[in-house]
Amino acid sequence: MKKKKNFLNGFTPLQKTWIYVLLCVLVVSICLTVLQLFKVLSPKKEKKKTSVVSIVQPVSDEDPTVLKVSEDAGKEYVDNTLFLGDSNTVRFMDFTDNEGNTYTTKKNTIAVVGMGVQAIDSLECMEFSTGTFTMTKSVSILQPERIIITFGTNNLTGSDTKEAREAFITDYEKQLQEIHDAYDKADLIINSIPPISEYTIYKNLDALEIKHWNEAIMQMCEKNGWHYLDSYSSLADEKTGYALEDMMDTDGLHLSKKGIHTLFSYIRTHASPTIVNRGEVRDIPEIIGPKTDLYTVNPLSGESFDESVLHPTDPTPIPATEDPQVPAEPSQDTTTNADQPASDQQQGQEEQGQQGAQENPPENTSTDDSQTPAEPSTEPTIEQTQTLE
Repeated sequence: MKKKKNFLNGFTPLQKTWIYVLLCVLVVSICLTVLQLFKVLSPKKEKKKTSVVSIVQPVSDEDPTVLKVSEDAGKEYVDNTLFLGDSNTVRFMDFTDNEGNTYTTKKNTIAVVGMGVQAIDSLECMEFSTGTFTMTKSVSILQPERIIITFGTNNLTGSDTKEAREAFITDYEKQLQEIHDAYDKADLIINSIPPISEYTIYKNLDALEIKHWNEAIMQMCEKNGWHYLDSYSSLADEKTGYALEDMMDTDGLHLSKKGIHTLFSYIRTHASPTIVNRGEVRDIPEIIGPKTDLYTVNPLSGESFDESVLHPTDPTPIPATEDPQVPAEPSQDTTTNADQPASDQQQGQEEQGQQGAQENPPENTSTDDSQTPAEPSTEPTIEQTQTLE
């Protein structure tokens, strides 16, 4: 029986060594190729895309994720900002500041009572002369310098669970990314969810849940390069998590006049340092305004919205036209009190039952203007009361 020939018999020892090395390399290459092929063919989970925002990407301490204390940026900063949100944002257009002006207008506000994050790209709520569009589309039409977005209240579950929090952040992040994609030159500022009062009609809400959701929102902003406005810290008690006194309306959920004033003071003194170059801005159609009352049922209670929530009004309006008139009334009364001689005559006439006595004070007041007022006493006060009667 013949022995099988070894194909290496004709090679020198050195050549045999090199052949073995090449064979090993070949085997390793085949194994790697098989592994790579296995990875390609096997199902894998999609990784979430991380947005890259070239304009608003925070850079160290000069452009941080959490907006820091700044000089008062003034009303111009607010006027050049687009506000998106729910019922608390609706109030920005109705409540007035110390000068009697609303904090925002229909030109820089898109808000709907009862709206949650899931409706940002689907609910047609902003009306222009060219039609009614979603918030996402409206952002591309308005082309703002910056956007302050406040959502989350109507998504609260009342149960502080990790699953609910992560589901909210997933939806919120998706909607915010779409807003960025619609107009990537705007500086995105994500505002915190406002707190609730300790005594609220919404007994199913949890103050701790709001705190944890805000922490998750901040982390989302850090991940995506968006700014985070921690206005929650100016409205809530640090220890309890409930709203500070008088910050919320009687229902314990909506911001009061004082709460909105505090919020806008915080916005102006925590201004974004980002300078946005928008380039050429396209023509903007006529703005009709947001449709704020598209929802009639409260998602947190399942009941119909109260009229004060659907159509809020400023509880203490400050009409600018009344301010100059306020000091005028006391000065007229003072002049009347000073005319004691004329008042004495009027008292005698009134005691005799003469009806023409009430016509005398204006005549005497005008003739005695040049006289030095006498020292007030109790008698003129009684006479003045009779005259007014």
